[in-house]
Amino acid sequence: MRLSRCHEGERSFALSDTRRAILEPVNRAILDARYPEFTAHTRHYYQTPEAIAEQLLASLLPDQHGRLDIALDFSSFRAAHNGTFQAGPQLLQAAGVWQQRFNLHVICSQEVYDFHGYANFDVSRSDPHAGRIFAAIFRVGWPYDWNVIQRLTVSAPVIRGAAGGAPCPPQAVGAAGLPRDPRLIRKSSKGNVVLF
Repeated sequence: MRLSRCHEGERSFALSDTRRAILEPVNRAILDARYPEFTAHTRHYYQTPEAIAEQLLASLLPDQHGRLDIALDFSSFRAAHNGTFQAGPQLLQAAGVWQQRFNLHVICSQEVYDFHGYANFDVSRSDPHAGRIFAAIFRVGWPYDWNVIQRLTVSAPVIRGAAGGAPCPPQAVGAAGLPRDPRLIRKSSKGNVVLF
């Protein structure tokens, strides 16, 4: 007969941080010795379409304040001034009305965030390669690089893009999603629907 132990709220490790820091590697070594396939199978599972879909769908659950996390993807922006990059502050100003319903984020480098003064719009920054998942991402500029498309398809269940510095006006965003036009729907390599 095997005895299993339930870790209710991590109470068994709650004795001290030091105790957990000591026990975690020891327990992991025991787990890996007993089940050598565990780590590989677990890593594989989190890369399956089912796991990715679960993570993406979870982003559609509102937080404790009833808000969803949405992002404006300015990852193609540079620390310079031109028409396309000027669309960023204009979109953030117009999107200010969303902040009662959404947690608004900007996906860009720290340099771009500082240069364009996005902190003045009370939005948080997310690094393009941080792996953060949002309910929706609005991308300004076409994703010319395949790696950008791959990154976007595992970052949000709803993705909308605009090219040529002509972004979709914020008023067009619906209650929980972005405008949908069947002529613009494409399938990504992961099977997600990507709107462009």
